[in-house]
Amino acid sequence: MHALKALVIAMGLLIIVGMGLVVWGFARQATQMTEKSEDARSSEDSYFETQVDLPNGCTVDSLKSDGQGGLLLLLKGQGRAGEACAQIILLDAGNGEVRGRIGLQDGQ
Repeated sequence: MHALKALVIAMGLLIIVGMGLVVWGFARQATQMTEKSEDARSSEDSYFETQVDLPNGCTVDSLKSDGQGGLLLLLKGQGRAGEACAQIILLDAGNGEVRGRIGLQDGQ
């Protein structure tokens, strides 16, 4: 009988400790989510200016978000400039830096 009492007390203590850990985990996650939302707000308030060098005769055909904090610029051009303009430029939306360029080739 004494062993059964000790087992019940130990199980009760484990339940109490487990519930405490669950509450602590929720509080920790809430704090991290609050910090992330504050960081997002501060980055939304940031402003930058940038200049992207385009080849002569090229214009921006479209501008789209890549869904991961980048902007995709699709270039177009007429005549001879069309070949030099066949590219996509990836910009960092946070600071305006050019992350990369993708050259497009005709499949012939």
